[in-house]
Amino acid sequence: MARDKKLVIGAINITIQPHSPKKYLELFRDVYKLNEYKGHP
Repeated sequence: MARDKKLVIGAINITIQPHSPKKYLELFRDVYKLNEYKGHP
C-alpha cells in the first residue's frame, strides 16, 4: 500500500536594525538554543 507524502515548509521574514550579518546569526543561534532547551528536534 502506498503512503501519502508530506512536505512541511516554513518561512520567516525578519529585519533587524542595524543590519549586520552578525546580528542575524546571533538571532538564529538563540532560536536554535531555545528549541533545544524546549526539547524540539
